[in-house]
Amino acid sequence: MFIRIHSWLIFLLLLSGTPAYPQDAWQRALALHQSGNLTGAIEAYEECLKADPKRFDARSNLGAVYAALGRYHEAVEQYRQALVTAPPQFAPRLRQNIALAFYKSGQYPQAIAALTEIRQSSATDLNTDLLLADCYLRNGEPAKAAELLAPRESTDAADKAVAYVLGTALIRSGQVDHGQKVIERILREGDSAESRFLVGVSMFTAGDYPAAVKQLSGALTLNPDLPSLHSYYGQALLNTGDADGAAKAFQEELTRNPNDFDSNLRLGEILLQRHSLAETQPLLEKAVTERPQSLEAQSDLASLELQRHNYARAAKLLESVIRQSPAAPSPHEKLAEAYAGLGRKPEAAAQRQLAAKLQAASKPPDDAGPNPGESAPAFSLPRLATGATISLDGFRSGKPTVLVFGSYTCPNFRQQAAALNALAEKYHSTVPFLLVYIREAHTGNTWQSTINQRQGIDWQPAKTADEMQAHASSCVRKLKMSFPAVVDSVDGQVESKYSAWPSRLFVIGKDGRVLYRTRLSELDFHPAEIEASIRAAIK
Repeated sequence: MFIRIHSWLIFLLLLSGTPAYPQDAWQRALALHQSGNLTGAIEAYEECLKADPKRFDARSNLGAVYAALGRYHEAVEQYRQALVTAPPQFAPRLRQNIALAFYKSGQYPQAIAALTEIRQSSATDLNTDLLLADCYLRNGEPAKAAELLAPRESTDAADKAVAYVLGTALIRSGQVDHGQKVIERILREGDSAESRFLVGVSMFTAGDYPAAVKQLSGALTLNPDLPSLHSYYGQALLNTGDADGAAKAFQEELTRNPNDFDSNLRLGEILLQRHSLAETQPLLEKAVTERPQSLEAQSDLASLELQRHNYARAAKLLESVIRQSPAAPSPHEKLAEAYAGLGRKPEAAAQRQLAAKLQAASKPPDDAGPNPGESAPAFSLPRLATGATISLDGFRSGKPTVLVFGSYTCPNFRQQAAALNALAEKYHSTVPFLLVYIREAHTGNTWQSTINQRQGIDWQPAKTADEMQAHASSCVRKLKMSFPAVVDSVDGQVESKYSAWPSRLFVIGKDGRVLYRTRLSELDFHPAEIEASIRAAIK
């Protein structure tokens, strides 16, 4: 947010009047407050209020001191008490203070309610609208922010702050083309952190994550203190396979704004996947507090409680999720685990049956490629090194099979290689694993990845079948892959059938139908789920 908005967040309501309490106590309180001795100011204001509890000026100033100390709950309480006895002309300023205390403490729904009341009771103010729009953005409601500021697109067209907040709201709500037109006003003024941030967000929304990383990195160089910039940079890094870089970016955002929802949630998910339970707990708790309506945050916290064997709380969270989204299979699966942990076996069995039924009827969020229940597309490809043709049906021979798609320049594939090898070693006698080597995920002239840059991995895309074979051979050797590999064509014919780029895994049943599929990113890859699917396929 622009400096103008930040400066509006902090102000003191130092009111004068003829106090009913001793004049020296009031003057001492003001002097201590203005000099920055906030602890002393609290004691002095409390002395004034002890003499006259109805003095709204002392109570308002006490609220300002609490706000300056970050004690926002106490600040709100003082402002509200001041409203009871304050003259009408001071009520709008006190309501603004209440809204700002909620905003600064990350209580965005309460800030939205307070700012909405201000807008309804007084003339529309640009700063109030900008702050309310920012609250909507931080509360995960960008469409409402865009709707709020839409009338100002024409009346305040030259206002840079309006262009910035409205452009951000439009882009984050999926109205990318409109948002880009709005932010052109900022771009025309030359290179800036704000313009790079908005361009990066639009690229992120469009799914061009490497380009988003580049723009957001440039914005960080110019101004690392832009709100949510580190958070978006972390999310872009996460989508290019750099979970370590993403975790660092989320931590940076939280040092600036401990209330950032996305940073709390995504960093919590990374640490949960890495089984760092003690570090995960406060992050996911904060995410749920920030957005109680987020089913993802509630479900993640339930997963944490399951790992901590806190089955009662996990069940409560999951029951809430299911009430709001009863058709999603995963919460029912988790609730079955929670009920089993509580010894409620019949209910656990019922939840498993319901989860299986919903899974069979559901369509995955990413419906590209063969879905569970659909036939795995047939293919024939040359085996690595020997060149002998291997067909999927011949390789399976009526057995369940695990197909793994990936390339060496895919950080997610490299990261999961050890776990894939372990699964293949465990089940090789009953379930064959096959690696299908596909186009490089990140190359110097396409999707470069920050983690590849750190590790010095800079492969060019293969242009011939021989180059594809050479890349695959080097990958298998470097990662010590323990199961057979075939090599896709340069134009990615098999990869395209499975929508497998940049990396993916499929468990195929005895009948040749897909039982399970997953991406290999850190947040998507769950060995326990893969193993459960393999065991189900063996039965």
